[in-house]
Amino acid sequence: MSEKRKSQASSSRLQKLAACFPGAIVQFCRSSGGNTKVSQLEGKCEMLFGEAATEVATHPERLWQFVHPEDQETFWQTLDVSAENLQPWSWQGRFVGAGGSSIWVEAYATPEATTAGEIWWDGILLKSDRASESLGGDTTNDISQGGEENLRTMFNQTFQLMGLLDAQGRVLEANDSALALLTASEKT
Repeated sequence: MSEKRKSQASSSRLQKLAACFPGAIVQFCRSSGGNTKVSQLEGKCEMLFGEAATEVATHPERLWQFVHPEDQETFWQTLDVSAENLQPWSWQGRFVGAGGSSIWVEAYATPEATTAGEIWWDGILLKSDRASESLGGDTTNDISQGGEENLRTMFNQTFQLMGLLDAQGRVLEANDSALALLTASEKT
């Protein structure tokens, strides 16, 4: 199979996976000069941006312009820490959606440095169930407050494939990412 066909097949699989995913799959880069750009955004952008989804899907490089002004500082601080330490990035805050409404978003990505001095992140954006009126500006997610419900949400929304097997290798439980991958692979 030619490299072009492999690339097209890989892109097609990503689009199929993204269509099953309850959020958006994102790839972005920070250059050695510090500029950050979004190179790919796939999935259900309308869940995150409402009517502005077309704008974001058409111009993914504008994604960060939708970060709520009050959440910009924590957004960039967490991204800086991830870049400095090459540690997984996570952030929870607001995007400004259609008509100026606030949409709570959880973001998770894994960084990788290149020999050119760039850092690339592959990750996900998920709409959070967090009610904006009850937050009072706190953008941390304390797992102890939600207990099992928060753990279940994190299990289902993580990008990594996760599951639980019994001693015979039968699947007892699988997260949404694993189920989406299994569903997509059955169709190909």
